[in-house]
Amino acid sequence: MNPFELNALEVSNIVDDLLKTKRFRYNFCDNIILGLKVKDLSQELMPVKRKLEMFSPREIVDTYKLVLLYLMDLLVEKVQRFKSKNFNLTNNVINEIIRLMRLIWQAHDFDEIQELEPEFKSNVQHQIYKLMKGINY
Repeated sequence: MNPFELNALEVSNIVDDLLKTKRFRYNFCDNIILGLKVKDLSQELMPVKRKLEMFSPREIVDTYKLVLLYLMDLLVEKVQRFKSKNFNLTNNVINEIIRLMRLIWQAHDFDEIQELEPEFKSNVQHQIYKLMKGINY
């Protein structure tokens, strides 16, 4: 394994952060725009930030969903590596990821995506932690 490759827990942390869509929408590029005040980037990103805060254009939501689905597919790849360690738990986690992917694909807005975060955390992220720590329940 490449030492710079993300493991399953790291990928699940990224997915969990992206499921917190309000944070994405309201904190979009705050470090560049408000913190460091990088003038050229700030001028270009501020209209996007305002648009995200006010409403969610369908094309932005759809693109966001594609990024989430890509990362969740990557997560399936990482989780499959645990099949020899705990076959049943691994299959349960993979099935839950697939179920959540379907719900994300069908979501109409950021709020519907955000509602899935607690399920992801308990049914996927915590289970991955168990797999990685060798805890069998």
